[in-house]
Amino acid sequence: GREESAHGFEAIPDPEFSVRGPLAGLAALAATSPSETVALVVAIDQPFVRAETLAQLQAHCDDLPVVPIDGDTRQVTCMAFPTGMLHAASEEAAENGSLQTLLERVGCVEVTEPMWADWGEDGRSWRSLDTPEDVARAVEVYGY
Repeated sequence: GREESAHGFEAIPDPEFSVRGPLAGLAALAATSPSETVALVVAIDQPFVRAETLAQLQAHCDDLPVVPIDGDTRQVTCMAFPTGMLHAASEEAAENGSLQTLLERVGCVEVTEPMWADWGEDGRSWRSLDTPEDVARAVEVYGY
């Protein structure tokens, strides 16, 4: 587990669950009693995430998680999650669930393409770059 801070950010210890990924991160956050009302979930392999998209997701987040839909897929690695529901994330993790199963259980606000396109989003915020080929293609598409 992580126990030290890095670059001024406090490290959150890994949760004591067998699940991994964004649900594990939310479950770990639940143990910290965050003062913020919304947690922004972003995968580490998504370097093109847009600040405007995160701000819009946060602005639309009240009682339910807010998640973009691209095609037919919930983009759970670029979403806003109300910290008042973190207990539900811990419960789902303890049951070896996933963020998708949690959203099925508690519900969410699904942001469709017309809405996120109005924010200037083009899908780059949830585009994962896992290989050198992914990076090359993203540079080609987004012009970085």
